[in-house]
Amino acid sequence: QWQLFFVMFSALAIRVNLDNESLQDKKMFDIMMLVLQFLAPAVMAANNLRVLRNGNIRERLEEAAAEAVQEHGGALVRDLVE
Repeated sequence: QWQLFFVMFSALAIRVNLDNESLQDKKMFDIMMLVLQFLAPAVMAANNLRVLRNGNIRERLEEAAAEAVQEHGGALVRDLVE
């Protein structure tokens, strides 16, 4: 949502076309727009890589619970439920 807000705000700034802008200001504006556009996809990609590398936590918990049931014959599960 923040990304959309800043993109729309930037579009408004472009539309208004304020005078007295230097080339350095325009370059900084372009850099900030690029960062804003690619920040959310980069965060999502990093999270997906983390999940792929570490595995899904839910899958790990389900595997651990299945192993506990096999080792303890379900006694551990009954104790947890009660």
